[in-house]
Amino acid sequence: MERKDFIYFSLESILQVLKKYDLELKIAEKENDTEKIKLLKEEIIPKYDRLYFGFKHTDFKEKTNEEIQGIEKTINDILEKNNISKTYIKKCIEKREALKENSGAEVTKNLFLYTIKELEKKKGILHDKLKPLLEKEKQLEADLKECIQYDEEMRISGEIIDLMEEKRELNEKFDHIDFLINQINYDLDCGWKYEIFGTISKEELKKNI
Repeated sequence: MERKDFIYFSLESILQVLKKYDLELKIAEKENDTEKIKLLKEEIIPKYDRLYFGFKHTDFKEKTNEEIQGIEKTINDILEKNNISKTYIKKCIEKREALKENSGAEVTKNLFLYTIKELEKKKGILHDKLKPLLEKEKQLEADLKECIQYDEEMRISGEIIDLMEEKRELNEKFDHIDFLINQINYDLDCGWKYEIFGTISKEELKKNI
């Protein structure tokens, strides 16, 4: 097998394994199988996620023939362990090549990009809500320093506490949105979460959504 073909074959092999476990995760979530969900999310999928990410960012030109043979053995072992044939992988490569821009991978990738844009819009809305709160807080703190009456001091202190709670809630939303954006950016960078749909057409994917 030519080195270029070997890279395609290896990446497709890992993708099909990830696709298999991604489907198992969806089924486990539907059945509320918490034990299997934990196993898939914390052990199995991360292992192949790292493997795929590593493969994508490896310069195989620098690898010796012996190293390539070792990697090939690892890939063959993975396929055997997951009951996936080499013939099936070769058919997947052919499908991916035939579909290209018309594949479900493009739809999914575009959905990821669209989701990030929508989340950024939500961050903008939150920022617009936070800005007047910060200005009001600054004013209240200034008023508190000049306050000489106890009742007025208590009133202002109470407003500051309420304001801090509003800020806390907004900052939690900010943090959650940032977490989602970072996760999607990682998925885009790694690639497998949309590339697993590269062997089906856009139409097939939309039917199954």
